[in-house]
Amino acid sequence: MKRLVRPEILDRLAPDDPAALRSRTDLRRIHFLMGNYRWVETVIPPSVCTLTEIGAGEGSLVRRLSQKFPSAVVTGVDLIPGPPGLNWRSGDLLEILPKLHSEVLVGLMILHHFSDPELRQLGTYMGNFRQLCFCEPWRSPLSQAWGMILSPWQSSVTRHDLPVSVAAGFCRGEIAELLGLSERRWRVQESIDWRGAVRWRAVQR
Repeated sequence: MKRLVRPEILDRLAPDDPAALRSRTDLRRIHFLMGNYRWVETVIPPSVCTLTEIGAGEGSLVRRLSQKFPSAVVTGVDLIPGPPGLNWRSGDLLEILPKLHSEVLVGLMILHHFSDPELRQLGTYMGNFRQLCFCEPWRSPLSQAWGMILSPWQSSVTRHDLPVSVAAGFCRGEIAELLGLSERRWRVQESIDWRGAVRWRAVQR
């Protein structure tokens, strides 16, 4: 399957649109079923002091990480405004990321939204972070099949966006390559979860 990046409906909806709220509920359920939040919590060092999540959505993971690591400064980044009480940066990631620095950078289902040239641009800013943790769609027929199985319980927005996300997802080895990260500088750990995720972690050497 060749990687294909197409627009997703959720990205065009207002944050308070009922269809957007329903789709974000779907996404939380998908993350729960895939175990993505639990995976993130296991790979972040307990001693972390600063942590940033990109593509933070409505802030559910930022809130969870703030509770898990109460001594850390946890920041969420997204196009939409953040909920009250959370440390937040709102705007275009390509413009915000160069200005951010933290020990750990987390992203769940965010990199697949970007084209290959945009990913290479994002990769030039990854040196601002000591550790990178990304969970992205696994581009495979199995992932597409899981989406079809779940479709009866999804909103119309998610039924459209999920297969689009999978088609824009990644196979083994592609994330490091597209970000342009050197093996000399980064120690990469990557695994494929049977539920349809590429789990990718990199630490600066």
